[in-house]
Amino acid sequence: ELFDRKLLFNFNVFYIDWSNIQIGAFTSTNLIYTANAAAAKSKGFELTTRVAATPEISIGANAVYNDATLSTSAPAAGGAKGDRLPLSAKWNVSATASWAHSIGSDRKVSANATWRYVSNRDTDFALGNNFFHIRSYNALDLSLGYDQDPWSVRMFARNVTNQSGYLRYFGTFATVLQPRTIGLSLDFSY
Repeated sequence: ELFDRKLLFNFNVFYIDWSNIQIGAFTSTNLIYTANAAAAKSKGFELTTRVAATPEISIGANAVYNDATLSTSAPAAGGAKGDRLPLSAKWNVSATASWAHSIGSDRKVSANATWRYVSNRDTDFALGNNFFHIRSYNALDLSLGYDQDPWSVRMFARNVTNQSGYLRYFGTFATVLQPRTIGLSLDFSY
């Protein structure tokens, strides 16, 4: 943290050399079991930053690059050396902007925007029984709130651009990105 905590900067580099890893695998009838996947390597970086542009406005970003692949073949799981590990996205990126303004000693209004991106990934190894290529997606969330202790009310819109996408996929079952959702929440803290 620099400049009297107005700037946060965090950067990590990682390299993981796994041996004897186990992963979830699927039979041809979509039963899940644990399979030995031999060895894998994961290398990449993570960057997190936040800037307090003014006392009321902050902007932040996070980026993760992860290259996770088998370093030896795993025939029992349908994986070959060099295959990307199931459900491992190479990129996860997000950006946020927040505004908060005090109105008196116990009241405030706020607004937030969050954008997130997840790159494509595969549900299984290419020769596995549950192989499905999941496309990348973007999502934008917005909110506007009013707080007065102990109450708060917030209007929100999730996935504003109504992007479609899969989060996970298991044969005939899938978890999808929540479609555009607009709502109002009322909270009471006690």
